[in-house]
Order: sequence, then C-alpha cells, then structure tokens
Amino acid sequence: MRSEYAQRMMFHGIVVFLIGLVTGFFLYSGLMKNPQIGVITHLEGVLNGMFLVILGLLWSRMLLTEKQQKFLMVLAIVCVYINYFQALWGAVLGRSRATTLFPADRIPFPFEARILDVVLLSMSLGLCLVCVMALMGLRRGMAAQRGVVTGPGAR
Repeated sequence: MRSEYAQRMMFHGIVVFLIGLVTGFFLYSGLMKNPQIGVITHLEGVLNGMFLVILGLLWSRMLLTEKQQKFLMVLAIVCVYINYFQALWGAVLGRSRATTLFPADRIPFPFEARILDVVLLSMSLGLCLVCVMALMGLRRGMAAQRGVVTGPGAR
C-alpha cells in the first residue's frame, strides 16, 4: 500500500502540472504583461508538477522517519506552489526578468523586488533541502535493501 504522504505529493503534483498547462493557454489571452516570463511560469508548473509526482513514486524506496517524511512532503509541496506563483506574479505584473536581482527590472513598487528576492531564495533553498533529504532517504533505502541498516529511520 502506498504512503499517504506519497499520495498527497502525487495529487498536488498533478494539480500543479494542470495549472502549468492552463498557464500556457493564458499566454494567448494577453493577460500576462511579459509573455517570456509567462512561458517560464508555464514550464515551472509543468516541471514542478512532474517533480512532485516522481518524488511520490520514489517514496516507497526512501527510508525516512515519520517526522522526516511529513517534513519532506510539506516542504516539497509548499516550495513547488511558491515557485509557480512567484513566476506567475512576475509574468502578470510585467517583470523584465525571471528574477528581480537585476537593476533593469520593471517593478511598480520598490518593496516588491525585495519580497520576490526573499521568496525566490527561500524557495530555492527549500527545494535543495528536499533533494538532499530525498537522496538521504534513497541511500538509506538502498542500504536497508542490501541488509546494512543504520541511522534513524532504519526498519
């Protein structure tokens, strides 16, 4: 039986994938002030949705404690949604680049650049942590499969 955490990640992965596809349709409607960032938003949704689905499919091969599993699931889902919506925010408001780290950005409000930079950095660090935790869980799972069981979460 598949873990509830894996099911949730795959569900949200398909939701984000669908949102990414729908974003592609919005590119033709003219609702986005910057269509290039709109394409990035579309790709963020599609690729991040696939990432969550793949992570859910790998879930049974990871060996993590209950707390680690819950933390990994919540962090992955939150980071994927934040990643999509920060890109959408830029496409709708007409930022000139995918990030606000460049002085040539068209930002209607000065504080918006700082908010988006903090969001982007936090989300990027969060997704890196998700990958590191998944790699640790997969490594422990491989060790357990070979019969070498060590560390927390060992079954």
